[in-house]
Amino acid sequence: MTAHGLPFNPDYAAFYHTKGLSMGGKWRPGSGGEFDVFNPATGKVWAQAPDGTRADATAAIEAASEAQKSWAALPFHVRADHLLKVADVLEKRRPDFVAAL
Repeated sequence: MTAHGLPFNPDYAAFYHTKGLSMGGKWRPGSGGEFDVFNPATGKVWAQAPDGTRADATAAIEAASEAQKSWAALPFHVRADHLLKVADVLEKRRPDFVAAL
């Protein structure tokens, strides 16, 4: 639990509301506007999230395909270092994930 007594950090809601969708290393709003995200424990609106469309999904797939080329060009040990850093962050946040489940 967080200091707010919730299994998630409410600040994440503000983060996604102000950032939108991440594609190609840039943040952009969803083409479909926004939608309400409800806290299932309370039934109250927790945040507004970007509403991605089919065009947004296509753009994200194209950006990911392009990014994969530079990722594949990195030496194995560099990719492994990056993934180990991600694993470290996930491990540190384990209590948050467990609480959310």
